[in-house]
Amino acid sequence: MAKQKALVRELRGSLKGEIVPDPAEDDTGEDTMTDEGNGDGDEVRLLGDEEYREAAAQYEIEAGREPELGDPHQAGWDIRSTDPKTQEVRLIEVKGRGRPWNGDEVVELSGAQIRKAFETENSWYLYVVEKTDEGRHRVLPIENPVRLAGKWILCGESWRMVAESSEGLGDGAESVGGAER
Repeated sequence: MAKQKALVRELRGSLKGEIVPDPAEDDTGEDTMTDEGNGDGDEVRLLGDEEYREAAAQYEIEAGREPELGDPHQAGWDIRSTDPKTQEVRLIEVKGRGRPWNGDEVVELSGAQIRKAFETENSWYLYVVEKTDEGRHRVLPIENPVRLAGKWILCGESWRMVAESSEGLGDGAESVGGAER
């Protein structure tokens, strides 16, 4: 048991997230495609992730829970799933991968998804749904990775541009992000 606990601590310590600023991000956090060819001149937003949401819902059914697909354009989660025995509710964000999720493959969480994960504590889940080499779906459920992350990495290349300017500071002091060093 002690080895398992040490392994869990090591795993949690190694989990990390990279935070990248994106002021132009669509805060719904949904991966969208635009279909402009519907004939009436109106743009229609297509998500293209329905098969992954359905695979996650089927996973929930097989686990004995009752999933309800949320509005695909809402921010923060895709499926609300209830365990009928315990009444525990899971808010699930689904991220689909068209291939196995390994190596340096990434999934991204939007600002809205991160906020929802912090607000709902342990009942928020990330389900990464990958396609295996055989073309089947495999669901990888992760309980609130925002809470599990041991650290957040801010890359200088991405964040330097949003740091406040040090101009106008006297006495040779430098400021990064408004704090003197």
